[in-house]
Amino acid sequence: MKKFIWIGIVIGILICTGPVFGEKIAEFDELKKPTDLLLLKDNLYIMDSASVLVFDKKSGAYKFKFARQGEGPGEIKISPFLTNTLTLHRNRIAIDSLDRIIYYSPDGKFIEEKKKGRFLALQVKPIANHFVVKGIDRSNKKEEYIILSVYNNKMEKIKEIARQKSNIQLNAVTLIADSLHFAVLNNRIYVENSTEGFVIDVFDKSGNRIDSIRHKKRNLRVTEKDRIDAMERYKNDSLVKQFGFEKLKSRLTFIYGKTFPEIQDIMTYGDKIVVKTHQQKQNKVEYHIIDSKGALLKTLYLPKTWEGEMIAHLNGVEPKLFQFYNGFFYYLT
Repeated sequence: MKKFIWIGIVIGILICTGPVFGEKIAEFDELKKPTDLLLLKDNLYIMDSASVLVFDKKSGAYKFKFARQGEGPGEIKISPFLTNTLTLHRNRIAIDSLDRIIYYSPDGKFIEEKKKGRFLALQVKPIANHFVVKGIDRSNKKEEYIILSVYNNKMEKIKEIARQKSNIQLNAVTLIADSLHFAVLNNRIYVENSTEGFVIDVFDKSGNRIDSIRHKKRNLRVTEKDRIDAMERYKNDSLVKQFGFEKLKSRLTFIYGKTFPEIQDIMTYGDKIVVKTHQQKQNKVEYHIIDSKGALLKTLYLPKTWEGEMIAHLNGVEPKLFQFYNGFFYYLT
């Protein structure tokens, strides 16, 4: 059984300008394969395979768990290609499972669920009475695209808001991945558009574009070591090993690119947006804290976290075993 150490780091967004400090809080022997975490008041919720384990936020003491693997009401399906996630929505915890969105109360009581429909969804997050859906478009037999769309409460498509060529194609794989990521904050959808540089497009809950956040492009170069590391990560991926790397290598072209995408991922922190980049310093990763209008508030370099299997990374659904909460950066390692 794996052990994960829970650590809190003071980030001092607006008050503290001094160095970053770390504190080990607890070891979680109960975890098997965590994919997401959520903090709410005194509790830490960790999505672990098909269950949600709940711990005390301060002491790390185990409290209880809810949900389980299965096909019945409130039960969760898992897939090696997808990542089950947690989202707080209207004081309920929404679990993004393979074929449905499942709602639980913070104390672990099943409330309701919503079937996703017949579209191929990589990730779904609720927004107001709608849903933001990241899916795969394979209608063009020559090229595969990752698309982002808004769906209504009946899981009917309202509008497509973003489209990006997938890192995984029939005859090629882009190993220095430029994946499509998004975040939901205050009934707005923030979509990173790193194909255009450091750009975040902002949409309302119905999918209407209302703003665009832009910062200077830095053109971080991809080195030979970066290419080697990316290939090693791909070769050692559990799914790649199942298919057989040599078989895949014989029919695939591996693409790296000359520069890293300007944005690696985006997420929320209170009423702010957090932008994760590929820039590193002293083996720590760069994060920008920006307000909802795009103004830069602070830049931080924080510890690396586990990024999951390579296939999930290429699809932009990698685990997020960290969260910014009440002035702290919490993460599992």
